[in-house]
Amino acid sequence: MNDKNQTTPAADQFVDEIIEVAGTWLQTGLSIGKAAVAATADGMRATSESLARLADDVDDVDEG
Repeated sequence: MNDKNQTTPAADQFVDEIIEVAGTWLQTGLSIGKAAVAATADGMRATSESLARLADDVDDVDEG
């Protein structure tokens, strides 16, 4: 193998496997990130609803 631009089949397979693993890690990371964003949104929604109820309770006390 005198041409420096040539690769061996084993090297090609190794690179393909690394790309496949990296793709899997990326997909996993994106899935985890998506779940974290959804959980954060749910938590923010619940907090907002709780604060709205608290504000209503405070208004009731002020009026009562």
